[in-house]
Amino acid sequence: MRIGIQFQAPSGLGVLEKGKTYHFLENNSAIGRVLCVHFSAEYKTQQASIVYLNQKIFESALQNGEIVINQNQAKLPPWLEKLEGVDDLTHIDVLRRKAKKQHSDRVEQRVLYLTTALVNLTTILSADNVDMELNKYARECVPPQNETRFRLWFYTYLCFGRDIWSLLPSYIRAGNWDRNLHPDIKMGRESISMGEKHGHTCTPEMIQKIEDGYLKYSALGKSMKSIYVKCLRKIFGCVVAGSGPVMKKISHPKGEPFPSYWQFRYRVNKKFGLREVQTTLLGKFRYRTKKSASKGRFSESVSNLMERVEADGFYLKEVPRGFLEGSSLQPLCVVRSRCVASGMLTGIGFALGKERSEAYRMMLFSMAVPKSYFCSLFGLNISEEDWPSQGLPPFSVTDRGPGAKKNLIEEFEKQFPIRELTPSYMGQSKATIESSNPKDLKSEGQPNYFQSDLNPVALAKREIIRLIKDNASMDMSERMLPDWDRKMVQPSPIGIWNHLASLFRTSAQPMKIEDAVRTFLTPVQLTVFSDGVWYKQQKFDSDSLRETGVVDKVASGQCVKIKGYVMDMCVRHIWAQVGTRIVQLDAKLSLLDDDEQIYLSLHELEERAELKSKISSEFKEHQKAAEMQAEQTFFEQTGEEWDAGSRKAGKPKRNTATARRESAETRNRFSAGE
Repeated sequence: MRIGIQFQAPSGLGVLEKGKTYHFLENNSAIGRVLCVHFSAEYKTQQASIVYLNQKIFESALQNGEIVINQNQAKLPPWLEKLEGVDDLTHIDVLRRKAKKQHSDRVEQRVLYLTTALVNLTTILSADNVDMELNKYARECVPPQNETRFRLWFYTYLCFGRDIWSLLPSYIRAGNWDRNLHPDIKMGRESISMGEKHGHTCTPEMIQKIEDGYLKYSALGKSMKSIYVKCLRKIFGCVVAGSGPVMKKISHPKGEPFPSYWQFRYRVNKKFGLREVQTTLLGKFRYRTKKSASKGRFSESVSNLMERVEADGFYLKEVPRGFLEGSSLQPLCVVRSRCVASGMLTGIGFALGKERSEAYRMMLFSMAVPKSYFCSLFGLNISEEDWPSQGLPPFSVTDRGPGAKKNLIEEFEKQFPIRELTPSYMGQSKATIESSNPKDLKSEGQPNYFQSDLNPVALAKREIIRLIKDNASMDMSERMLPDWDRKMVQPSPIGIWNHLASLFRTSAQPMKIEDAVRTFLTPVQLTVFSDGVWYKQQKFDSDSLRETGVVDKVASGQCVKIKGYVMDMCVRHIWAQVGTRIVQLDAKLSLLDDDEQIYLSLHELEERAELKSKISSEFKEHQKAAEMQAEQTFFEQTGEEWDAGSRKAGKPKRNTATARRESAETRNRFSAGE
């Protein structure tokens, strides 16, 4: 026998009732009394009742079998019976990370309130009225405690082995009330306009109709309100009451119950889950963008530079100036790539009008080559420290658009076989690059546009400089590791890049400039004349080309076709395939002048070629007109035709003396002013 042992009196015994479980508390021989406690757990209440027994009667009942020890001894009070079998209740707070107060704090506080009473346990249990004695200690607590609750804690703590977790609040019983057992009671918030009892309680039959109606009428793009209205009309058979200017009401012609909108919404979400409902009505893309919780940062999945790269395009707000005076070109699309690990913008490409594959190829070209070399093609001088990235990723992410063009991917896969295409219209799949795109404020009112004074190449130069600025200034603090702060790593893309590069934590794949030219630039056909290489009526030449001897082999007046490559946005330089070599050529001016005028895009070069062809055609007409004007002027001034005379056979006959005399007369006439 021990304190807290549980027993019953099968036939009752004195104050002991049949069928109830009692806990032994004390057997006091000095006063001949036995104390027992009965615990009850009615709805929302827990109670401990002290029971006084005569010692002799109690002990005799034990020997006669009138008191029987329970075979199964509960380790927790009846209001915590659902926790029976839990080995370690100290872990109960693990799943309550956002709790305002831990359960462990609560039980420890309750034991603290009981401390004085436990010290004086003998005095309390020897008192004539144990409950009244305990009430004194409850009032002496700071702050004073409820007497009934204090007695419950005291008896529970003693009868369940002084286990502090027996004092755990009965929150585990919350939420067990079943409203389906009370169909006649109107549940929910009171209607402001209709009153407390307005509406109907959701019965199991009504709930089934709600679920069936939602399954039947839910679809992408439909609102919950439209589905509710459809269900009321089709499933529940409701009608509209009221006409004219009065408020219309929904009712049932037979007075049968039907749900309110919020009852309908609650039951649908409870049955199918909020996520499933929102995905059905909004679509999975809008749900992921607007409703779903964050699944973590993309940078958490990588550890090396260029391990994963994202690419995306955006349009400049400015409209570029065309080659022809007063003309406007289509907007410039800028495609940039970004290293997920460092946040470094690693490449840039351009296209006019649309997000074309040419822009993605140019972006990949810029990634592959040294950045000082790439910028020099636009006439920009930078150091390698200004833009230190070089190399291609083993893994990249692009849109299902121009960046996913089949022949581009096939060419790229020859070098790097791993690809990923994001789902269409799913910006979050490449959020790293999407978030770094420049944002412009949209103006309201009359439609307008910004006409730039810069041509496409000048705008491209500006965007390259913008990229270099972003790499030096973007805040990458969220990517910083705790150890980097001690090493004074700058929280910018360049700072993180340089730090990881110093540790050789890179997955960048090298590529020769010649291979990058063949793989990513636009193939064209060039014409070799004896004075150099021509493309779109623009001459190109270089010392490297002369060293190959290909120009010397072309005779005057003849030409040879060879394969070449151009970068669409800037044709200041082109590349010629001479045998197995790739030779870089420079655009040449016919006179010594400003080189800036030959920094033209392919589109502008084509415009210039068309303009030159038009001028050439008009000039041919001009030549004929000038010849005609000369003949007309001669006739008007002399009265003679330009080619007056006749053709005769043989050689002209000359008399020497006569010829001398005629020459002298002619000189005299000119000297006399005739």
